[in-house]
Amino acid sequence: MSHWLSLFLGAVSALAFAPFEWRFMILIGLVPLALSWYRQTPRQAWRTGFFFGLGLFGVGAHWIYSSMTYMGFPWLLIIPITLLFIVVMAAFIGLTGWLGAQTLLKRSPVLWFVGFLPLVWLGMELFKGSFLHGFPWLEVGYTTLDTPFVNWAPWLGSYGLGWLVLVLAGLVAILVRSSQSWPWVSVSLAVLIGLSAWVERYHEPVYPDRPLQFAVVQAGVDQADKWQADKLKMIVDRYMEMSQPYLGEVDAILWPETALPTFWDNLDAYMMPFILEAQEKGTHIISGVPVRDESGRYYNSVMDLTTGQRYDKHRLVPFSEYYPLGDVLSVVADWMAIPMSSFSPGSVVQPVFEVKGEKVGVTVCYEIAFSTEVKKALPHASVLFNFSNEAWFKGTYEPAQLLEMARMRAIESGRTVIRANTGYSAYIAPNSRVISSNREFNQKVILFNISNRAK
Repeated sequence: MSHWLSLFLGAVSALAFAPFEWRFMILIGLVPLALSWYRQTPRQAWRTGFFFGLGLFGVGAHWIYSSMTYMGFPWLLIIPITLLFIVVMAAFIGLTGWLGAQTLLKRSPVLWFVGFLPLVWLGMELFKGSFLHGFPWLEVGYTTLDTPFVNWAPWLGSYGLGWLVLVLAGLVAILVRSSQSWPWVSVSLAVLIGLSAWVERYHEPVYPDRPLQFAVVQAGVDQADKWQADKLKMIVDRYMEMSQPYLGEVDAILWPETALPTFWDNLDAYMMPFILEAQEKGTHIISGVPVRDESGRYYNSVMDLTTGQRYDKHRLVPFSEYYPLGDVLSVVADWMAIPMSSFSPGSVVQPVFEVKGEKVGVTVCYEIAFSTEVKKALPHASVLFNFSNEAWFKGTYEPAQLLEMARMRAIESGRTVIRANTGYSAYIAPNSRVISSNREFNQKVILFNISNRAK
């Protein structure tokens, strides 16, 4: 396979993910890739996989440049950093091809296509999803959303679904290689599709004991203004003014990640009259806000301002919320003047929130991309909240992709997921269906009425 064709197939595969969601495109990319790897030497397979990865991540993950524009990076740095990131991600696919081409199992095409290769790919995704806190974007399991195969999510999880997609691709590849395999491959595919549709009846979603109503406030604050000291009062006042009509009308009002762009101890006195009114009317005010302790450490937190419940983000984003090499790279943060770029991680296990008698699990930003973070609140939580600020990536594919990941967490956990975001706020049912959403970065209050019964 030529390098250009590999690049093209990788780019085509990216269309299987949000925001395009043309799920079948993943097989159009993976089947030719697997067939090529089967015929190639390890060195050739490395090159084919690498160029496939360049196409996949070049189309699907080039959006990382957006955050750097808000950080004030010059384009002379943004372009090479973005390209380096894409190259590193592509190298994971190249390594998968290199490892896949090493084995003697090629003597048995069935074992190689549906046994060995899916396991190698799964291992690559597991490593990529954990290295430096992980980058689990564009993992093939997410392409099962909106298909019968996603019904296996409560048992297999997104990684297991990725293995299943590779098995499907392997079966199709066997069919392409040999028409004599048509009878048993066709039967295998039919049985797999039938079982996938049938297994949905064994889902056991968890719903709250009573209907709940939440209001998510998107204040429409531009990321360029958010951390400006002279804008702070305007931002805080806007959140309170937009929330005022809903006090006593809803169970909880949710403000996105770092909606209050200063330390909480700078605001508690100023906001106290509003908080007292919310307490009196029985409405929780839950907001993203940085919190610092007596030792000087500070956290990317979510607080229930009316009860004092708090969650500190545990899985931080490398190179923006923390620096992997500590003091060595902290000088980079100082030079770039990135606000709040040295957060401390919260505890691994933290208490769930309680809202109107319901237990609620909380995650912040890209923690929703990791099933291990969500599972910490289970089985206690009946509802999951995710607070995020994706104004960094306004106008890119990233918000739609993180919403896609939140949908997977909903069906994996069998819980309702509520996303409070600066854009792409959403109410996701336990079957992964988006019941209601606002996919604009605008100034708006979105009401989500949460059912206590299956949809």
